[in-house]
Amino acid sequence: MSETKTTKKLTVKETIQEYQQISKQISELDKYRNTLQSKLTSYMQQKGLQEIEADTHRIRLYENEREIVTKKNLPPEIWARYATRVVYPRLYISQIRQPGTGARKKKNS
Repeated sequence: MSETKTTKKLTVKETIQEYQQISKQISELDKYRNTLQSKLTSYMQQKGLQEIEADTHRIRLYENEREIVTKKNLPPEIWARYATRVVYPRLYISQIRQPGTGARKKKNS
């Protein structure tokens, strides 16, 4: 984000556009990071390594463990009694029309 964008007051429309652009960039970077992580994990598992080092970084491979239950694993009366519901705000953004055309943009499915 440039210096002018952080100091300039954005309109709601500009804020939505900026949010969508940044969200797309984050998504692309996250996919790339996951690809790199898979490559490193695979390499370490194939070589039987728990740790590798480069000039300035060290990576350790370890496993986390957790126990979970799901709704389908429990009788309904147990789920109803012990389930905890958490509600939190979340934004969903979608393009409703292509700029200048008034036409809706088709989703890639």
